Amino acid sequence: MRRIIVKLAANKRTQILIISVILILSTLAHVYENTQILKINNAIIDVGIASAIISLIISILIIITWKRAKATISIRDVIVSLIGGGMGFSGIISMIAFLIGVGWLTDDLREGRFWLALNSLGLIGSISGLYALSITLKKKPKYTIYPTKVLFSALSIPANLTEFNIEEIMPRIKTFFDEITCSPNKSPSIYISTSFSIPLGNIFFPILWRLKCLENKEIHVYLLISQKIRDKNMDNKFTEVLKAINLHLFNNKATINVFYSEPVDFNDYHAISQELECLLNKALRNHDEGDIAFNISPGTSAVTSAMILAALKEARQIEYITQFTDPVELKAFDITEEEILRFGILNK
Repeated sequence: MRRIIVKLAANKRTQILIISVILILSTLAHVYENTQILKINNAIIDVGIASAIISLIISILIIITWKRAKATISIRDVIVSLIGGGMGFSGIISMIAFLIGVGWLTDDLREGRFWLALNSLGLIGSISGLYALSITLKKKPKYTIYPTKVLFSALSIPANLTEFNIEEIMPRIKTFFDEITCSPNKSPSIYISTSFSIPLGNIFFPILWRLKCLENKEIHVYLLISQKIRDKNMDNKFTEVLKAINLHLFNNKATINVFYSEPVDFNDYHAISQELECLLNKALRNHDEGDIAFNISPGTSAVTSAMILAALKEARQIEYITQFTDPVELKAFDITEEEILRFGILNK
């Protein structure tokens, strides 16, 4: 039950669905009482009791889940979420439902309507608990990398384009893949001699690591490309290499989907940002916020800047490959609303 509630609280669509169900039940109870659509008192009481019981059960389950998960939250976390723009649509719906519940509770207590007061209290408790739990679930540990199934990156042109063919690259990719290890809460690493043995190692590293560590071997890669990349047919060549990886390493049992942007100038920040937004909207149709990560190592400074800013919302994971280290490591970090506020205040 705890896992189900945590999963529901972490998903925006289910948050909105739960809030809508509770709000509709509470609205029905109050409409029947105030407008006397139903003449039979028992019917009014039944609606009120059912809505109150459902809301209170949800509130109790959320509290139990919160306690067992040993989650902590403060008023400061809520304020930071509100001011930092981290509410989102589900947060706005939660606030509206909360204010409606407070208004109903005040009226119910003043007029002595016990069941409806209990109903309003359940509405307030369940909405508040659900929103607080969703904030708690967003508080991921910093600098701990985890293999998301959706990766955003930029596609570069290798220094030696003649090496970028399946016959040349597959033996090197096989060696690369074999050396990657999957250790929980530890940054994956690979020796520098291996990482530079294949073209576009800074793109293949996070892809191969995911394919090795994700149990279902399912990844979705969204790539920004330039006109030069399209002209040199690099997008099609990259797709062919990914198909070869699936065939030679997984016997075509992995799921590797790749999506390309329209060609964009890698030195035009605004054009990059707009194209990145289009890719994000496409990804969010089928995936949750927590599924997404950005690899900022490939591409120009403008590409890196656009990706970091795109990652600010919902504290999406940002990944980068260390430089001048041996072994080379794939590391990650999140930029939270609290950090945004702190730097914003300091810069005033």
